[in-house]
Amino acid sequence: MTYDATLTSKGQTTIPKEIRDSLSMKAGDRMTFTLMPDGTVVMRVKTASITELAGVLRKTGRLRDGDSDTEHGDSDSASDHDGNGDSDEYRDECDEDPTCG
Repeated sequence: MTYDATLTSKGQTTIPKEIRDSLSMKAGDRMTFTLMPDGTVVMRVKTASITELAGVLRKTGRLRDGDSDTEHGDSDSASDHDGNGDSDEYRDECDEDPTCG
């Protein structure tokens, strides 16, 4: 589809309503214009702001909010608080029973 628009003396134009609607554009949206070698101009609506991307990336080895060590296959069990690889509950039971293995 082709739509016509007029350039004002201030260098402004109005994007036709049909295009604004099909791109879900609203007042305040930002756009980029790319001039192609053949003279064609490509206009793109910038849809994502940097604030919407906050938290998407994370550093290697760091957990995202809400993730636990057990979800990532760490060898320490959730009840291994001293980090020695055995279950602290099992160890505590064996401390009281000399026949426990």
